[in-house]
Amino acid sequence: MNDDGPVPIELVALDQPYEGVIAARRAGEPGFSHVQDVADAIMAALSRGCDLVVPAALFAEIRQDLPPDLPDYIKIR
Repeated sequence: MNDDGPVPIELVALDQPYEGVIAARRAGEPGFSHVQDVADAIMAALSRGCDLVVPAALFAEIRQDLPPDLPDYIKIR
């Protein structure tokens, strides 16, 4: 945790470390390396009480899997 709140989960790349998953990371949680899909990423963020950061470069590719109205905890950067 930092002064700005819980450390976010960051999506990194599609189909990494293998096809069908999304590479992800969270500082301070070295065992966290990927999520099964966008829903899994959302649940991981909610269960940890942190933001989910989606890189702008990935946003268009996964937009259809995100809620129509993005909640405050999903950040596009």
